[in-house]
Amino acid sequence: MQFTVPVESFRAAVAAVAAVVETRSSIPIIQNLRLDAQPCGIILTGTDLEIGIRTVVLDADITDPGSHTLPAKALKNILATVSGSVSLSFTPDSPKVFIKNGTSSFKLEGLPVDSFPTLPTGSGDVLCTLPAEALSRAITLVLPGISTEQSRFTLNAALIDQKDGELRFVSTDGHRLALYRYPLEAPDFRMLAGRSTLEWLARNLKTGSVVLARIPKDETSYFTMYRHGDSLTEFIARNVTGNFPDYERVIPKIDEETLHLTVRREDLLGALNKIAKFLDTRSRTVEFDPTNGDTLAVRNCVSGDDAINAEVTIPIREHVGTPAPTGWNAKYIIEFLRAVPDADLVTLHYKPALAATLSADSEPNYTYVVMPMRINAVGETKKQQQQEAEEEKAGAASNSGQTEDDNGTH
Repeated sequence: MQFTVPVESFRAAVAAVAAVVETRSSIPIIQNLRLDAQPCGIILTGTDLEIGIRTVVLDADITDPGSHTLPAKALKNILATVSGSVSLSFTPDSPKVFIKNGTSSFKLEGLPVDSFPTLPTGSGDVLCTLPAEALSRAITLVLPGISTEQSRFTLNAALIDQKDGELRFVSTDGHRLALYRYPLEAPDFRMLAGRSTLEWLARNLKTGSVVLARIPKDETSYFTMYRHGDSLTEFIARNVTGNFPDYERVIPKIDEETLHLTVRREDLLGALNKIAKFLDTRSRTVEFDPTNGDTLAVRNCVSGDDAINAEVTIPIREHVGTPAPTGWNAKYIIEFLRAVPDADLVTLHYKPALAATLSADSEPNYTYVVMPMRINAVGETKKQQQQEAEEEKAGAASNSGQTEDDNGTH
């Protein structure tokens, strides 16, 4: 194998493919990139066994076609120090690859190409095409809901569900659910995409369009190929297998009994950030109390002699229904608010002691469901503590009076 290629285009291709290479893996071969020098150009492939990237460098002068693998990190480091063009040469009777750039030369040792994992090829069955910006935004909105518990592997992924003229992105960890609906006419399909797949897509696909295509692996599993517009780069991901929960049954129905509490996003996020350090570290329970009328009291729920009771009040923009105190996981609310940075107003649609939905005026197609927390699960609320203190004080005064009466009688 021998070829000469401009450093700039080769460096960009290597960086794109090396993004998925696991340099600390205990499997040496997946610390490498695969290089295939063909008449059409140089095909670069990298994978961590779950996801892979394949791209083509067209502006290469191929003198002798061939294939080999090279350590991804070492190759990136070399290309970062050179300019102009580089030539690579390799002979089948030696694992060493020689890289030349002007008066500089480098020598790398690769591994046999036969041991490199095989990624599926072909165009696959096209599922749908959508703007990269819409895909990236949808992923950003549902990422917070993906479970981090490794034992629940189907919840370590997000469901992509094309149904009823909508492409739905859904995630849940059993305590909350995130749903984003993107209007799209396409044949119905369902697939589970893992967290690492989604994070890469959201981080790298910002403009243009994305084609989703399914490539069967065997009778029970398949890969999904993501092609970025006219780009020569393909992102290939192994799909998660398993049954995703029936998310439509989880979403509360909004009816005439539903209460609606609307506040400014900035006010609520500021209040939660102020009391975050005073929350119970296990439950992270926070109380929303709108019963004062025009203001919402945001309180922590803690108990103990050393507990610090914190409360922040913020203006209520609108409340529909009879106000009722409710308890929520502060972390889940904060992650929702951070996912909608352009929102001005956010609304909590709730019924006491039942699951609620959060919505933002900037994302009408986004639904975020949270399960309630028992306000008394960790400690009594501030009002209850004050009431108990008053009752104890009154009881103490009564006992004192009774004692004086008894002393006088004797």
